[in-house]
Amino acid sequence: MKNKKYIIISVLFLLFIVSCNKDGPEEMLDNFTVAMQEFDLEKVFSYVNPDKVNSENKDNLNIENQIEKSFLSYLKNNAKNITYEIKDVKKDKDIVTAKVYFKYIDGTKIIRKTLNEYFEYINENFSDGNISEEENSKILNDILNKKIKEIEPLYVDAIIDIECIKKDGKWYIDNPSDELFDVMMSNFISVSKKLN
Repeated sequence: MKNKKYIIISVLFLLFIVSCNKDGPEEMLDNFTVAMQEFDLEKVFSYVNPDKVNSENKDNLNIENQIEKSFLSYLKNNAKNITYEIKDVKKDKDIVTAKVYFKYIDGTKIIRKTLNEYFEYINENFSDGNISEEENSKILNDILNKKIKEIEPLYVDAIIDIECIKKDGKWYIDNPSDELFDVMMSNFISVSKKLN
């Protein structure tokens, strides 16, 4: 009987020690990455420092109203394939920096080739600008689907230092970079910046 009590007390003590050591941002980073994989933008922003979430950040990712459904579907499917590993968590005063190793699909080639062919087609066939929204969507969707079949997915690695802060007892990503959001969006942000 004494042995059972000793085992139970030992297990409870170990659980207490493990839970005390879980004071870092690792769980929040896990949840953030799962939200990226699910392409859940609301959840993604719930893990960002509320003081750093502004309309510009949200506009950059508020693509559901700004992008064709075919592209959105492509990006969501790619996001499901994100893998990651959190390494080298270092604390410096109130900021913790976690080095996160990501592997994700780089959609740069497909996105560029799709948009190039799309703009060429539109310029050749609809130079007067007389095209319905439905027809426009169908053309873009057809070209994208063709490129997805022609071009093999390219997986790339990214090592990103993510700064995290604790506010009111909760961990947040302090200032997410475009590089981090590019992981979720298959480099769509980088491609669109080069187009502008």
